[in-house]
Amino acid sequence: MPVVRSRRGGAAKIPYEIEITDHVHLTWTGELTCDTVRSALQAIFQHTAFRKGMAIVSQNCPPNYNPSADELRSVANEWLRLKERIGPVAVVVEQDVHVGLFSMLRAYCQVEGLRIEVFRNMDEALVWIGKDGNVFDLPQT
Repeated sequence: MPVVRSRRGGAAKIPYEIEITDHVHLTWTGELTCDTVRSALQAIFQHTAFRKGMAIVSQNCPPNYNPSADELRSVANEWLRLKERIGPVAVVVEQDVHVGLFSMLRAYCQVEGLRIEVFRNMDEALVWIGKDGNVFDLPQT
């Protein structure tokens, strides 16, 4: 499948890579801001393999990512602005602080009807979205 690489037009650095198979795989390779989230979502929707309602898996949050509450709300608003076009969103993070931050993002989005879950590993995220992009709830432990 085609992959959007980190360079466009030679010199401009894009801080993400996108791969689309039966879901969208968004990997952050640089700065994560409201503007880069907006850019990534636009690139996803312009991708020839994207279909309305596809699940998105986002991973590799930059280790120094520490947004203010206002910036986190702005990022949530970017996802929510396009919620009719995307399916569930699985966010895979490694650091404890990011579990907390993205849990806040999940709370903002779920109130408005967008399914977002935060995971510590890719396998659980992929189980949750299912192979065909349908959401499966993980067993409660």
